[in-house]
Amino acid sequence: MEKKDWKKISFLMIGVVMAGIYPLVFLWTANAAMIVQVGGILMTLAGLAAAAAGAFFLLVWIGKKPSSAALASFVLILLFENGAFLHEAMVWAVPRLRYWHTAALLAVFGGAAAYLMFKLKETAADTVALVVSLMFTALVCFNAIGAVPAAISAQSASTPSDGKTPQGEGETAGRNIYWLLFDEYSSDYVFQKYFDYDNSAFTGALEEMGFDISRTSVNECNKTAVITANIANLGYVAAYSDDRTAQEDWALVLEARKSGVIVPMAESHGYEVVGIGSADYYGYTGEPVAAKSDSGVTMDGENVPVLFWKQTILFPFTTIDADVQAKTILSQLRYLQDPENIPKGNTFVLSHINSPHTPFLFDRDGKLLPANVSRDAAYYIGQCQFLNGEILKIVRTIVENDPEAMIAVISDHGRRGGVPYDDDRRIYAALYDAGNEVDIEGLSGMNIMIEMLNGVFGTDIEHVEPIVLEEVSH
Repeated sequence: MEKKDWKKISFLMIGVVMAGIYPLVFLWTANAAMIVQVGGILMTLAGLAAAAAGAFFLLVWIGKKPSSAALASFVLILLFENGAFLHEAMVWAVPRLRYWHTAALLAVFGGAAAYLMFKLKETAADTVALVVSLMFTALVCFNAIGAVPAAISAQSASTPSDGKTPQGEGETAGRNIYWLLFDEYSSDYVFQKYFDYDNSAFTGALEEMGFDISRTSVNECNKTAVITANIANLGYVAAYSDDRTAQEDWALVLEARKSGVIVPMAESHGYEVVGIGSADYYGYTGEPVAAKSDSGVTMDGENVPVLFWKQTILFPFTTIDADVQAKTILSQLRYLQDPENIPKGNTFVLSHINSPHTPFLFDRDGKLLPANVSRDAAYYIGQCQFLNGEILKIVRTIVENDPEAMIAVISDHGRRGGVPYDDDRRIYAALYDAGNEVDIEGLSGMNIMIEMLNGVFGTDIEHVEPIVLEEVSH
């Protein structure tokens, strides 16, 4: 083969590789501000690049026409990487079709389309292959360059910072604060009405330990990012809207987190803030003391590579890494249950644990569930039952070893699947104030945070008038 042919093949191979990696690059760069761990993304990109290049060279060897081989590769990549959408479209048109039907149809269609590419005139194939190669190369470069500032910011934000304010020598130790939030844990009302589950044994156990319970607390919406950003600011500074894109909403939430007041307030009173789980939701920038929740993982336990594979024809076989997710949650629970980790004083434990929110990892006995059921709503109650026992171990450890503490056991919203908006905004809310009675009935999560800060710091922050934010589709 002549030297000019190898130059042509090399150029076309780059275009095919760019087409192969573009969807993953787009997902990565669109979420660059949230992603710190990139090892899995880079490995997936390398695999996609190798597969695309291998398919191209195989078609060149079979057909002896580099440009036609490149066009055939583009077609096959398009079908493969958009397989989930094409499957849904075919099932919408013919409801009786199943995955194996649609996968076979796509394979036949891909083969026929690739065959037709080799029937094109060489000059036409050269022109189209050149244009498509340049297009995908430009798209990848444009997205990658545009995401550099956000990626650098995400890496900088991940730099460990202890966030500590040392207690002065001889200073009296102040009462510890424990904010223990469990994401998507339902109120007793929702448990009973929508799941026919009686949660009174758990609530009764908390009451016996001195907790006051609110059975009517409601938050402003059912979006974790909005709720926590607002709590961090003790005011309604964040909201989602159907008038903005999800990316624009997320950018506003990130800005709101940066202006949070509860961490600086604690530090100004000589308190060390200890973060556990997704404490960054509240503007905490230090390194969590237990296993860190990956900021590049969705609330459903899906990272960028998983989201990519969910779009491809292999979507039925896509699963999360349940092992890693489970170890992260267990590490956070075990840290809170260990008496050795009870602080001596002047400490604000800011804990946000992404459970019982999906992924569903545990059955009622704490046994690890198969990864392929991680989003099956039938396992929600079992995960809550497991978590009930873990929460009681945590609060018993704290009450027995730190009886003067202020402790909130709370949620951001209830189970969202199949529950109306007005009810999935209901939260679980329990507050322990060193055995003293405190009326929290009907208080939102934000106002319960205000009760805690006033009770420990002696401040006089007024409650915030509750509002209801619009329900949004994303």
